[in-house]
Amino acid sequence: MVQIIKKNMDSGSNEQGNSAGVNALLRGGSPQQHFLGSLWDNLKSFNPFKEKYEILNDNFIIYNGKKLYQIRALYDFLSVKKGNLGGYVESKLNLSNSGTCWIYDNAKIMGGAQAFGNAQILDNAVVFDGASISDNAKISGEASVYELAVVYGNSEVADNAEVYGNAHVYKESKIFGHAKVWGNAEIYGELPEGVKIHGFASVYGGAKVYGMAKVYGKALVYGFKVEIMGLAKVYGGAEVSGRALIYDEAEVFGSARILGHAKIHGKVKINKGNVTEEIY
Repeated sequence: MVQIIKKNMDSGSNEQGNSAGVNALLRGGSPQQHFLGSLWDNLKSFNPFKEKYEILNDNFIIYNGKKLYQIRALYDFLSVKKGNLGGYVESKLNLSNSGTCWIYDNAKIMGGAQAFGNAQILDNAVVFDGASISDNAKISGEASVYELAVVYGNSEVADNAEVYGNAHVYKESKIFGHAKVWGNAEIYGELPEGVKIHGFASVYGGAKVYGMAKVYGKALVYGFKVEIMGLAKVYGGAEVSGRALIYDEAEVFGSARILGHAKIHGKVKINKGNVTEEIY
């Protein structure tokens, strides 16, 4: 609940100063600060007198033991027209009234999860357990985002992909196929191609994948100090762990295992064996 307290004109400067202080605190470079900043913007723009949608109490489903209600648009925005039915929410807390965020089709948001900004949740996608979807992020297909995971920027999570366990996916990133990103992993792509995680690949344990790197096939990438970046590719049945760094245009695939303090860069291609040293 947002409580609005009116003060006299003399307090205006204090309010502006406090707001500026909050903005300064939340406008950092980390994913956590970005998320808090977006949430702060959402709270500031909240207008209880300009509701974008209504909850249809008579149109509900039971999903995983929770009662979810269908939503209906109250005015036109983007491709959504007044009267259009949307997906399902557990409560008004799940979908912001500000921005153009929307839940389409049979998609669902519940369990303390939130969508705001211009986010789109489509098809049969499910967002729950405190996850957050914002900016221009899109969750579609049978994808699921949960357990405090955060997806924002122009990122997409599609097909049967899962993002969970406090993972952060942002900027130009695409997670699709049956890929899994979890356990404090960070995925952040850069233009023009962005990061792509797909197939049956898994990225977890605090690993970072960024730039225009690709992880796919049945590859495993894990470890708090692991970084895959640049135009690097990890695929097939390859495994990257420990404090390994893969960058430039390097490719790791097949049955290769890159571990320890290994550094693989340049245009090197490794398809088998255990590697613990620098190769370029």
